Amino acid sequence: MPSIDEAAAAPGARALALARRFVGVSEEPPGSNRTPFGRWFGADGEPWCAIFVSYCFKVGAGIVLAGGVSGPGVNAHGCAYVPTLARWLRESGQWVAGGPLPGDIAIFDRSEEHTSELQS
Repeated sequence: MPSIDEAAAAPGARALALARRFVGVSEEPPGSNRTPFGRWFGADGEPWCAIFVSYCFKVGAGIVLAGGVSGPGVNAHGCAYVPTLARWLRESGQWVAGGPLPGDIAIFDRSEEHTSELQS
């Protein structure tokens, strides 16, 4: 039987497994922010870091990031706006400072402008 920590990390691990399938995917054309993930989200051409994380969690783990929250960048697929995602993580008690594990969502920069999933 998995430990509580392993059970809690399971959605992140599933999201990360899906994310790894897309290593090497880039914007087309370069610099355009146009990706398959943006098309899926309904915001193609927008910065796509949070869109990609939302895709991986929804499709790979069945979790809608920022689900039930209203705010900029939120739709039925997840969240495209990193500050809204950060707020949701804090308000839902999922924000952890330090000690990240593979599959955790990382919010970069003090201005909360970039996110990714941790691989290791």
